[in-house]
Amino acid sequence: MTSFRGFGSKFGCASALATTVLIVFLVSSCRVGYSFRGPGYDADRGVVHQDAQRQVFVAVTRGDLEAGSQSEFANELRAVMDSMSEHDGLVGYSVRKELFGSRVWTMSVWIDRASMERFVHSAAHRRAMASGTIARGSFITAAAVMNTSSTPPGWAEAGRMLESRARQE
Repeated sequence: MTSFRGFGSKFGCASALATTVLIVFLVSSCRVGYSFRGPGYDADRGVVHQDAQRQVFVAVTRGDLEAGSQSEFANELRAVMDSMSEHDGLVGYSVRKELFGSRVWTMSVWIDRASMERFVHSAAHRRAMASGTIARGSFITAAAVMNTSSTPPGWAEAGRMLESRARQE
């Protein structure tokens, strides 16, 4: 009678290793965040801002958190999000973060560039940017004008905007 004892244990280890690698890969690419929301957006009807024209201004950002700054970043993010609806011209915004990583993304949609620029100069946004929670050299922004019918863009489109911008620099 032939014994398969050695084969079974080797196959079991290889299978366990492959499963572990797959789980690590899948979990490492997981992202959590806030769905797109805002005073000028309705999930069923799309852009509903009274001043929106056929096109809107989309701004996206990406950065890596400094080690140990997640709690401070969360506080700054909450302050910025709490202030968002105070800004004229906001259609909506979304935020996401790697579940087991340090990368964060933001997306905001405005009726025009001037509305977004007023927000960038707001106290909450200036405080967040000055907090030092984003690692130097990791922060990148991209912006584009889009048709309101394409709003909000998906995160894949936002990623393409950021990658295109990174290649330009």
